[in-house]
Amino acid sequence: MNYDKEKFLNILDKLKTLFGSQNKMAEALELSSSYITKIYDDNTKNPPAPEYLKKIAKNSKGITTYEELMSICGYIGNFSSAVYNFATDNDKKIINEAFNYWIKNKINFYKIDTNPEILNILSRLENTSLAQALQQLKTEAEKAYILYGIDLKNENFFEIRAIARDVSKLKPEKKELFLNLLKQMSDEADEENKK
Repeated sequence: MNYDKEKFLNILDKLKTLFGSQNKMAEALELSSSYITKIYDDNTKNPPAPEYLKKIAKNSKGITTYEELMSICGYIGNFSSAVYNFATDNDKKIINEAFNYWIKNKINFYKIDTNPEILNILSRLENTSLAQALQQLKTEAEKAYILYGIDLKNENFFEIRAIARDVSKLKPEKKELFLNLLKQMSDEADEENKK
């Protein structure tokens, strides 16, 4: 795990400025002010747990995302398997680049090993075999699935997530209209499936 505490604290500083004080920030982020103080004062190299990162991202008013915090805190994009531990530093960077490409470009999990761009990135490996690197990518995708609690194999996941994020920003009356429309579409789809 590679926790970039300085980057994490920079994000907290931006949030503190946004909310006006550390106490107001803690309240807005649904965390205790003593926990925020502990993060600032803690000299260990342990990052906050993913459940805290979710709260921070959810309430950050667009300053950060869960993915960014998970990456900064070393939960994703930093691998820890035996294959990865024995890879050269350059090979580790290449495998990490391929994983980040997969996440950024919303590639279906089942197409990782046939995606031309991922294969092109991995073709630069020096000492790690392509099969080992692809296995590492799939292992990390499974970890991401567990950490996110959502199905990253679903190619619609990223679009659904973007819609959910946008809907959460709507005024209550607009949100209700949207949810009613979504329910109506779901009911119509159910009717179609019955035929």
